[in-house]
Amino acid sequence: MSTQKRNIWLDNVKGFLIICVVAGHFLESGIDYHSNMCKSLFLFIYSFHMPLFVFASGLMCEHAIKTKERFCKKLANFAGLYVLLKLLIFPFQRLTSPGLTFSLVKTDGVPWYLFAMCVFYTCAYLLRHVDKRKILAIAVLAALLAGYDNGIGDVFAFSRCLVFFPWFVLGWMCNVNKLEYQLHRPVMQILAPVTVLAFFIICRLNIDSFYIFRRFFTGRSSYEALLDDAGEVGILFRLSAYMITFIIGVCILSIIPRHKIFHLDALGKESMSIYFFHRPVLFYLEYVETYPFLYQHFHGWANILWLIIAIILVIILAQPLFEKPFKIYNAWIQQRVHVS
Repeated sequence: MSTQKRNIWLDNVKGFLIICVVAGHFLESGIDYHSNMCKSLFLFIYSFHMPLFVFASGLMCEHAIKTKERFCKKLANFAGLYVLLKLLIFPFQRLTSPGLTFSLVKTDGVPWYLFAMCVFYTCAYLLRHVDKRKILAIAVLAALLAGYDNGIGDVFAFSRCLVFFPWFVLGWMCNVNKLEYQLHRPVMQILAPVTVLAFFIICRLNIDSFYIFRRFFTGRSSYEALLDDAGEVGILFRLSAYMITFIIGVCILSIIPRHKIFHLDALGKESMSIYFFHRPVLFYLEYVETYPFLYQHFHGWANILWLIIAIILVIILAQPLFEKPFKIYNAWIQQRVHVS
């Protein structure tokens, strides 16, 4: 069985993004308390973090679909993890929503990414001989038009699959080594930090008018559900969201260093265990009203303390104890899935 040599920059990217994933979910609790800082950080993070995660998955796609057996093992891996995560988080969801019923069909939480990976890798395998530029063009068109379907939503994560698939295809089109080189050219080292800082300032100073983009970045809803005017304005907003994500995403990737720093690469290697286990913990913290407690006793410092808890959780979930189940599971998949 062939193995890929790990790319430190790509592991750093995944490590940074998994921190953003956890921080974003924690910040959502602060938004309920009308914290503009939480709203600003949330919008900033959501403008790029999941598109870049999907893009990073696309970067690794070519290797995963090179043979039928590799593809089947990858598909089985994600499908199994999807079911397991749904089963894991359901009891915790019931803590705050006692009337909730279990469903593998409706995917409105963190498991959507795992289901989407099943869809994306399957599409990539079936379309592996088709010109990727044509696939990208059709994927973008489908995502833009999907917003006009009022029935689209969380069933089989259909809306998110359509909205995020272009980022997967874009990653699939790229060579990771060439991309890494181009993104770290001297001019990008100047432009990227300035652009990201400017965008964050915009998010901070104009959050009330700019916050409408939140649900365009998450990709869950139709244009009619997002806007009063569901005509041309909807498609223009989605195009604008794509443009913002592309620009900020390129800049974020440029800023992330190519060498080991702050153990980001270690977090990137264990990103699945962090992704898998952080939401049940957060559901419990929400159930015991941790953020309201912090807000009541520390007020202005509540957001900082809440994010510190998020970072501590990331570090804990990156430990070998939480990594081991995935090693066992991956080994089991490798042994059990065989294609003649």
